[in-house]
Amino acid sequence: MKTLVFDLDETLVFSSLEATDDADHVLSIAGQTVYVQVRPGALAIARTMRELFACRVWSTGQPIYVEAVCAAMGLEWMEIWGRDRCRRLDAIPENHFEPYDKPLHLISQDLAKIVIVDNAPGAFNCNPENGIPINTWRGDPEDRQLFHLTYYLRWLHHLPDMRRDHRAWPQETVILRNERRCGPLKNTGGGLS
Repeated sequence: MKTLVFDLDETLVFSSLEATDDADHVLSIAGQTVYVQVRPGALAIARTMRELFACRVWSTGQPIYVEAVCAAMGLEWMEIWGRDRCRRLDAIPENHFEPYDKPLHLISQDLAKIVIVDNAPGAFNCNPENGIPINTWRGDPEDRQLFHLTYYLRWLHHLPDMRRDHRAWPQETVILRNERRCGPLKNTGGGLS
């Protein structure tokens, strides 16, 4: 089975130690109150993709935090990986703004069958053709990016090798949505046509 890995913070949720009226969950974690907002579409994409992929959550957050947030969201069925499974960079390379990498070979040796959705592209520097970048989310209730990503992931699931340059997925999703009205797409190797 193919594997889909989701980043947690600023991809599926936005968490803060500051009180907010629009928190979906208020959690007590290690003696601190954490206010968690769930991104629009996060639960829907998780449920939908569960039918197609082995789904994982991999966060640079502490494991106790990641487990608490996933449990509150009802995502405890996903395999959860926290900061303890990330690779901390001793020196941050140029154009790499994150101190952690998420080397996907730790989850699957077959990199043709795994992708990661993350708002921090530096997290998949080890596996750039497996990384699907998504906009950073900090609580905008009008955000619809995860809903659009569902179309792309459904298409991607049918490819024998999911490795590719995923940076244009938002534009490709427009094509995928039009496919429903205009006929099937063809994969020409460099993108959708």
